[in-house]
Amino acid sequence: MRCIIATITKTESKMWKAIIRRKGWPHVSKTFRMKRDAKDWARTVEDEIRRGIYFHRSGSEKITISDALDRYLREVTLTRKPLLKTVIRTERDSSNQALTSTALPH
Repeated sequence: MRCIIATITKTESKMWKAIIRRKGWPHVSKTFRMKRDAKDWARTVEDEIRRGIYFHRSGSEKITISDALDRYLREVTLTRKPLLKTVIRTERDSSNQALTSTALPH
């Protein structure tokens, strides 16, 4: 089995950065405020890689609810009834201000 190496380093901004490297896989990194959080995350990702269930989440962690609703309208509602599309658009438009910068929970 190939070796997985996690490196935890302190950044100039006093944060902790965990970097995971494994031959044949893309490098994965994430920054944390506490060293313990970086170690816990690294341990979890290493375990997921070993078990073959890891997938890169960085893109999904940055999506807002508004972006998710827009994507849903583009991709999913094409197969839905027209009334449902209208309800979803109305709800999205009425609360779009609050949703624009709200990130999805992970």
